[in-house]
Amino acid sequence: DMLGSVEHQMRQSLGLVNLYLSRLEGQSLTDEGQAVKGNLQATVADISDRLDAILTASAVTHAPLATVDLQRLIRDRGQTFAPSQQMHDHPVWLQADPHQLGQVIDNLLCNANAFSPIGGTIVWSWDAFDSEVLVQICDQGPGISPGAGLSIFQPGYTERPQGHGWGLTITQKIVAAYGGRICANNTPQGGAQFSVIFPQIQPLQ
Repeated sequence: DMLGSVEHQMRQSLGLVNLYLSRLEGQSLTDEGQAVKGNLQATVADISDRLDAILTASAVTHAPLATVDLQRLIRDRGQTFAPSQQMHDHPVWLQADPHQLGQVIDNLLCNANAFSPIGGTIVWSWDAFDSEVLVQICDQGPGISPGAGLSIFQPGYTERPQGHGWGLTITQKIVAAYGGRICANNTPQGGAQFSVIFPQIQPLQ
């Protein structure tokens, strides 16, 4: 739909701005340059969070379903962040709205990018079972705060500076709407790992 298409384009653009800003890290900037960079980072984060809030009402409404090739969708959505991928070469099919499914991937990648250190690596992988598919996205950031637990999925909860706390809330709602589930934990190295399980289907011949 039109809203989903606009949302995807905006997130791709915001991701590119974040990528360009990350290349300024460690560069010698004047005080004014540092201030401009900080303002830009805050503005991008604010736009992204406000976009999440706007889409909350329509995040899991009566969207048309389609047979989605998860492998292709993940590769397309990951182009902005260029994460390290560990994937199979065969398609995995889900019954979902492709824009909402893409929003799940975008939100988790944006989160991983926001907490990753300079030069850090975002790694994602997926594994297919008989009736389910597991998607995992890991970063090398500080990890989830001790005691946070399921509160990270509550509206308004955020550990990002100037964050609004809608991204993971929307993500969980979309995943649940399609019969899936999501959980989060810290890796042994300390970064955050988000695991999403979706039911997969056999496409009609």
